[in-house]
Amino acid sequence: MKMEEGENVAQYGARMKEVVSAIRSLGGQLQEEIVSRKYLRTLLPIYAIRVSAIQELRCVQGNTLTFEGIIVRLTTFELSNFDNYKPNNLESSFKEKLIVKDIEEE
Repeated sequence: MKMEEGENVAQYGARMKEVVSAIRSLGGQLQEEIVSRKYLRTLLPIYAIRVSAIQELRCVQGNTLTFEGIIVRLTTFELSNFDNYKPNNLESSFKEKLIVKDIEEE
C-alpha cells in the first residue's frame, strides 16, 4: 500500500483506515504504532521533511501522537505548502470528511 499521486493525506489515511478496519474485523491485531509507521513510510517524497519531524517528535518520552494526530499535522503542512489547493468542489470535500468520520466511528 502506498500513497498515490493526486491523493491527499486525508484520503490516503481514510484508505489505510479501511484496510486496518478490515484486518481487525477478521480478528487480526494491529497496534496503532505499527499502522502509524507504515503510513509515514509510504507517503510521497514531498512529505519527507515533515515525516522526519514527526518521527523525531514520536521519540520524545510521554508523546501521545495518534494516527489521527499525524494526519492532522500532515494536512496542515499540505494546506500551508499548497496555497493554491482547492478541492474539486465543496461537495467532494464534505464527502471526504464524512468518509473519515465513518471509519473512525467503526
